[in-house]
Amino acid sequence: TGLHELLGHGSGKLFERKADGTFNFDKENTMDILTGGKVASWFEPGQIFTSVFRKLAGPIEECRAFAVACVLGCDEDILRKMGHDAVCGQRVKFVAWLKMISGGICGFSNYDVIKK
Repeated sequence: TGLHELLGHGSGKLFERKADGTFNFDKENTMDILTGGKVASWFEPGQIFTSVFRKLAGPIEECRAFAVACVLGCDEDILRKMGHDAVCGQRVKFVAWLKMISGGICGFSNYDVIKK
């Protein structure tokens, strides 16, 4: 929960061009982790995450938070820093993944066959 809420929802930076034309990141030296090249897109003045992604904004944000929790929740050092020894850390990982799988299966109940 801590990793999901604090780091998952509380992290991340939106690259943006400010109204004065400057950027809130080093445009020349910031690498796009997907392409390996320079960052090629950003939010323009007046745009915010929800105005750009609309209906997908919430699901994208939750996906990011879950991904952060899943990745960091498997890191032994992080689990140790959160007060879990090796045995307890394994249990934490097992329960977290079991909860994710269960949530995915339960999510099928929201699927509408007609609307797909």
